[in-house]
Amino acid sequence: MKGMKEPLILPCTRDGDFAQSVREAVSETGATVLVARDVRDGLQIVWQRGCELDFALMDFDDVAAAGHFSARSTIDMNGSPLL
Repeated sequence: MKGMKEPLILPCTRDGDFAQSVREAVSETGATVLVARDVRDGLQIVWQRGCELDFALMDFDDVAAAGHFSARSTIDMNGSPLL
């Protein structure tokens, strides 16, 4: 990826297996994966590195356990959903 910056990816999840799956999925792209385990982590990463972020993933399965909803959602950094 000469001349291009390495992508910076932020999965927001408490699920270690999901975070590892993200790492494995992008391992050959040279991407840096920063995992936010809770809202505080996510906000700190966005505050410090938000302008550099290329992609964010949010794992809502933890919310489903509380009876709200269940879905894995991905958004790009412009807030557009990716299906």
